Amino acid sequence: MDVFQKELLDLKETKDKLVADEKICMQKAGETGSQFWYRMFIRSFFAHVEGISFKLKKHALYWDRKQKSNKLTVGEIAIINEENYKLKDNGKVTAYPSFSNVDKNLRFAINVFSKVHSITFEWKLKNDPRWNDFKDTIKIRNRLTHPKKAEELDFTQEEGDKLFRAHEWFLETITEAIDLVNKKYLKEQKPKP
Repeated sequence: MDVFQKELLDLKETKDKLVADEKICMQKAGETGSQFWYRMFIRSFFAHVEGISFKLKKHALYWDRKQKSNKLTVGEIAIINEENYKLKDNGKVTAYPSFSNVDKNLRFAINVFSKVHSITFEWKLKNDPRWNDFKDTIKIRNRLTHPKKAEELDFTQEEGDKLFRAHEWFLETITEAIDLVNKKYLKEQKPKP
């Protein structure tokens, strides 16, 4: 098994584990209304978002290298590798970590994933209020993971509803992007009459 095949297998296993965690937390949050389970759900949800974003970016890089297509720019490769560069006082280049906002990182991941596979993924953000729910949920997650007061750990019903809609949007978006790539290759593999 080559590096690319291992990466694909790891993408699937990562997704499966994160989805399993999410399902438990989502079910418990919905059934019990427990603050604990809502906090666990939002943590597992963003582990899923960030994990899949990372894996899609790495997949894009491996695919681009494997196909020798050179579709990715130097800047895109640096972002995939989460690196920035600067000059040290001695004139040598040094790399340092680079981190992107969750929403921008997700969009970037799907964009480079689509780019290396020569598909067009159409973002429908303006017409889908769940995109705003997703962005609001990022703020809620940040508040919950960096609380300054005890009350910042509490979830409201409205926030729970946003979380469920954001989750639905994310799953639909990721599924659509991956399905477009799968359909492309299935279509290419069909025997010609």
